[in-house]
Amino acid sequence: MTTIEPPHSLRVDAAALWRRGTGETDIRRGDLWVLSWDGSPCGHVMVAANKSDYIIGWPVTLAEEPSYAPGLVVRVTPLAVPVVLWPSRETGLGKHLLDRCLGNLLSERQVLQVAAATDAGELPGLPFARGSSSDEANSASDRTMTEHWAELCFNDPRSDTGEVVLDENKIRAAGIDAQTVGRALGLDVVATRNIWSGTKPISAPDLSRLARAVGVPEVDLTGVDPASEYLSELARPVFKSDVVDLGRKRREREGTTRVRVSREALRLAARDDSRSRRPEKLRDAIARLQDSGQSDA
Repeated sequence: MTTIEPPHSLRVDAAALWRRGTGETDIRRGDLWVLSWDGSPCGHVMVAANKSDYIIGWPVTLAEEPSYAPGLVVRVTPLAVPVVLWPSRETGLGKHLLDRCLGNLLSERQVLQVAAATDAGELPGLPFARGSSSDEANSASDRTMTEHWAELCFNDPRSDTGEVVLDENKIRAAGIDAQTVGRALGLDVVATRNIWSGTKPISAPDLSRLARAVGVPEVDLTGVDPASEYLSELARPVFKSDVVDLGRKRREREGTTRVRVSREALRLAARDDSRSRRPEKLRDAIARLQDSGQSDA
């Protein structure tokens, strides 16, 4: 988990909670979380809904940050200080951003009530923060907030690597076999198999070279990364601390670490890719990379 100093508005006990979290890794509606990326905090959020691959989150701001309507003041909080909740700024967020839980901010019933009132344009049952987003004095901070949460919404671990994989079915449909791919890229049998099956990504220069050699557009050669299921599983908060620690050890960006671990887990699961064993394979992959300090790829 991240170790940056807590917000200065928090008292000693709350600051300790902010540093360590509650230890809860299940994602529950109404809970308050610290978000982080690349080992640094990037905001606070309350979970409004937990979807299969992402959460619906309501941004939360503390005393150090600008606040105004339509933000709602929540006076009783796990941090023992009031916070401002922004249901009108609801956004989807990848679960990989969830760092540590700080406790429950609103009950499930309250979340649903506030959501319904916000959608209907009715009073939400919580007081509005002073001022308004339409005030000229708040325009710059409101724009900054909107841009920041939009950036978090589109945060994708894969963007750190820019990797793509070949799609065996697409290539076969184009009348191309593995031997042709291997010859075009100058690869031996093992390397060809890894590229062909999608267990190893293909670099942009190699993809361009292959497309020219076989006369097929690049988009018709690539497809869904077979490691994506592992990447999705790795987004669960229970893995966050281990991923951050591994990234620090390797001195690489968090997204790169996540993709690396997912690919290692895919390799380890070559003979057994059952969903129930994916957490185990991810743990094995993290341990292997921690021990070796590098991938076997």
